[in-house]
Amino acid sequence: MARRLRQDRAGEQVNPKFRLRHNFRNIMRMDRMEDKSIRSKKVLIIDDDPGTLGLLTYLFCLNGYNATNANNGAEALTLAELIKPDLIILDVMMPGMDGWEVMQRLKDTFSIPVIFISAMDTGKARNRSLELGGKEFIGKPFNLKELIQKSDALLAPA
Repeated sequence: MARRLRQDRAGEQVNPKFRLRHNFRNIMRMDRMEDKSIRSKKVLIIDDDPGTLGLLTYLFCLNGYNATNANNGAEALTLAELIKPDLIILDVMMPGMDGWEVMQRLKDTFSIPVIFISAMDTGKARNRSLELGGKEFIGKPFNLKELIQKSDALLAPA
């Protein structure tokens, strides 16, 4: 199967996937904290959108985290028991079991910091997420640097 290449501005043929990965890697590689303990932390990313899930998994791996993902609430609960993550990134709006229900079930068993992400960026959604025990709430579309920085801050030793 032949690869489709396109020409960039200089007229060179470029594989668009490589260009995206290369640019993303250069832009998103954060200056990591001096503390090396953050680099081995496990993060569970839960979102029903495959694009967001892939992007966040890639971003966290790129920044030294061990990232695992789940695309629904039931799978998330199972994975949380198996891998015992240090941090959870949780979408609020998902079919079946929403993020708030996942959080209620998780907090009965674990004390894991949770960052909620949602397209429903309203005061009511933010308040409910924080009342349920979420440490942060970030509305979509979100700043990727901000998400990594907040994750680092939550996992930094006190």
